[in-house]
Order: sequence, then C-alpha cells, then structure tokens
Amino acid sequence: GTPAHPMEPPTEVPRNKVHIMPTQLHELGSLLANCVAACELCVKGCTQMGGGEKFDACIADATVCGELCGALMRMLPSATLPDIAMMAKDLAAVCARTCEACAKECSKHPDMPHCVACAQACANCSKECRTFVR
Repeated sequence: GTPAHPMEPPTEVPRNKVHIMPTQLHELGSLLANCVAACELCVKGCTQMGGGEKFDACIADATVCGELCGALMRMLPSATLPDIAMMAKDLAAVCARTCEACAKECSKHPDMPHCVACAQACANCSKECRTFVR
C-alpha cells in the first residue's frame, strides 16, 4: 500500500549508514531458502548419479552456492542492524554471482530434474540478490 506520508527523496547513503527494512527481507529469505534446498537436492542427485567428470563441477557449484546462500539466509534476521546490513549486501553480491555460476552449470544437464530445478531456483535467487544489493 501507499505510505501515510510522502517518502523523502532518495539520497546517497554512506556504506556505514546502510538501512534495510524488514519488508525487503521476506522475499529474499524465501528465495534463499528455495535455492539452498534445490542446491542440496542437486548435490545429492548428482552424487547418486556417480559424480564423475560429468557432474563434478555441478556438485562443486551447488555445494558452494548452497553454503553461501545459507549463510546469507542466516544473517537476514539481524540485517536491520547497520553493520550486518552492510555485510549482508556484500554477501548478497557474492551470492548473486555464485547462483549465476551454479545455474549455468546445472543448465548443462537438462535431462536431470534436480539440475533443472536447481538452475531455476538459482536464477530466481540471483535476481533477488541483485535487487537487494541495489
């Protein structure tokens, strides 16, 4: 809805004065949770396929992506605090790049449902992380 009073015009905020509203965190938290879950299923699925050269990069990317997105997800309850907000935005930028790399790798396995699901979850998470960083 619309605020009861007009918002002040946006200004450049020094990095030590980063403020995050709790409403900004809900969608990000949901997409991070989906990404973490999809990455875990992808690692499990690719490992059950025997790993090997075909899946090694996928397993590695999904492992790292799930760990980093999980770390950001666990930071969110404290992200309204200025110091944590700054770190959360920094980590979100890293998560966006990690998600993009994971989505790219997983998309090389269109015959694997867990890879397809992981690629989609990572693509969605990356977009939201980039929005959050702005």
